[in-house]
Amino acid sequence: MRKSFVAVAIFAALFVTSSAQAGSIDYLTNQSADYIRTFCRNAATDGADIVTFNPAGTAWLDDGLYVSLSNQFVLKDFNIELHNFPNGDSPPTTRTKTYSSTKPTLALPSLYVIYKWQDLAAFFSFTVPAGGGSLQYDDGVPFLYPLGALVEGGGFALVDNGYFEGSSMYLAPTVGAAYRFFDIFSISASLRTLIVSKSYKGSGDYGAIHASLEADKSALGFGGIFGLQVTPIEGLNIAARYEMETALALKTTSTLTNIKIPTAEAPSALESFVDGAEEGRDLPAMLGAGISYSLYGITAMLNFNYYFIKDADSAKDYTVPNKAFVRSYDDDYDNGYDIAAALEYAIIPDVLVASVGYNRGVTGSNKNTLSDFEYALNSNSIGLGARYMVYDDLDVTLALANTMYEDTEGVQLSALGNLLCGFGEPCFGDGTETFKKNVYDIAIGVQYKFF
Repeated sequence: MRKSFVAVAIFAALFVTSSAQAGSIDYLTNQSADYIRTFCRNAATDGADIVTFNPAGTAWLDDGLYVSLSNQFVLKDFNIELHNFPNGDSPPTTRTKTYSSTKPTLALPSLYVIYKWQDLAAFFSFTVPAGGGSLQYDDGVPFLYPLGALVEGGGFALVDNGYFEGSSMYLAPTVGAAYRFFDIFSISASLRTLIVSKSYKGSGDYGAIHASLEADKSALGFGGIFGLQVTPIEGLNIAARYEMETALALKTTSTLTNIKIPTAEAPSALESFVDGAEEGRDLPAMLGAGISYSLYGITAMLNFNYYFIKDADSAKDYTVPNKAFVRSYDDDYDNGYDIAAALEYAIIPDVLVASVGYNRGVTGSNKNTLSDFEYALNSNSIGLGARYMVYDDLDVTLALANTMYEDTEGVQLSALGNLLCGFGEPCFGDGTETFKKNVYDIAIGVQYKFF
């Protein structure tokens, strides 16, 4: 019974995937090419992408119709090192096995449209504010080992020919408006729709038994976003926005092959991958703030984002009838945050600007929250780039960023102990994994002002 309990809980954690580039579990802050070159757009008033970062600032643009389109190419190097992995030796031989995913994200688009007239701005955006992209581990992941406890007729055999892939996408059309008062401050309100789609495919051979799971999850949610900007003196902008928590209940469609369906005695985590199940995983509320000051062609910027992860604790849904529970946002997480700074220089005023930015992301995770497909690691990012006016009303932005994640050890496998061996020698030794990530982001953006 204890073996089944541990394996079910770990198997559920296996299928929670995220590739967030922020101090949060799901959020993606990289929503435009101009963000990649600065990491500081929360107080900007010079581009249509501020619909995401500073919606109240849209009321400070020149009158006209703006359309902006960006795309990002994200090159990912994700690695999981399993220390003292099981190999059938008695006593076990000390080894380290590395599982890698380098599948890139070739399309991470964002579209912004703003119509500004006098003190009023109306806007629309289509972005990917969370999820974004996929991972593919051709050798599987470490948690395929304890999955053997749930394989029909597997007899706790060690896994061979493991494979896993997962993808997560949150599409978000957003509409809203902003209004400026007395040339001093402005406010905004908008409504964002979240269309969530996730897919998972995992398999492994356990002796003569081939076990696999294919699952798709989908959800629809709505949330409000409110913004404020104050410009007390020329060149100084102070802005903030608040994004409300978005309730999400992901509906599952799945096929399980040679995997035991959990009984009433087993924890309910695996049930979220049974066909027809639901999983509660709200997108947390967040508060973004920024300040910028321009003088003699140089603009200094500071950015701060705070994510209310603990308030989105999915455990609160555990008692809701007919709702499956997956350990995701949990009391083990603290709230996360980003803090960033940037400098921008107008090399040729109104024609060419160059910038460099730095971002520090703290996710609120710790060694107890890390699992094979939800290892949200603290990070340091450096971005640079330039925006060039090709001709009147047409701007092009090119940017490059590198996000360097901190290598972090997790201990979720330590609970396995003798799960598979059972003969006094732990199969996993100290049960530790080391999680590593490195990401390069190449972005291009085009903005045109029609009139």
